Amino acid sequence: MDGCFSCWYCLQHGQQRAPTGETAPEQVLTAANPPPPIQNRSEQEIKEKVTSWMNLVHPRAPEFFTFPYQWEEILVQVAKFTDRADDCIQGPDKCVQWYGPSEDGQAVLLVRPPGESEARKTYLNRILTFIFAHDELYSCIQALPKVPRRKVPLKMSCGKPLCVFLGHITAAEADGFPENAPQSPSSSAASSTSS
Repeated sequence: MDGCFSCWYCLQHGQQRAPTGETAPEQVLTAANPPPPIQNRSEQEIKEKVTSWMNLVHPRAPEFFTFPYQWEEILVQVAKFTDRADDCIQGPDKCVQWYGPSEDGQAVLLVRPPGESEARKTYLNRILTFIFAHDELYSCIQALPKVPRRKVPLKMSCGKPLCVFLGHITAAEADGFPENAPQSPSSSAASSTSS
């Protein structure tokens, strides 16, 4: 199985945990098997969730996003488009359904890179790994074939492209995207942990 992510904060504080059998691939949601309706967070709950996630942000994020509100906006969107009962960053280890924008069946967000006036559509699992993944696993992603990264989503270990749980994101690119180069076995992380 491809390696799962653990956020850098959890690794620094000894809070990693190994995936359980419960992270095995699950049935992909279809029109005949839609996700349950979202239970929206209140504005206060969104604020509290974002505050809890801000403590886990990897130092690379503030270095890239010049102003904290840039990555804080991303976290607000993540809190807004996931169910109030779920936490895609801190667990528990289960799929977290994305209810926000999607493209090619994958979760996306519009992100305005620093110094640019136009927002770009970027795959959410790429954004989450940039903001939260620890260095070793982030390096595995950086070592993948050099294609415009925002054009190829990362593979989810659960097999659900609309799952946005950090612990299910792998160090491999999703299959079926024309920009993908053939994957070598060394491009995925060897160890498996999740936050």
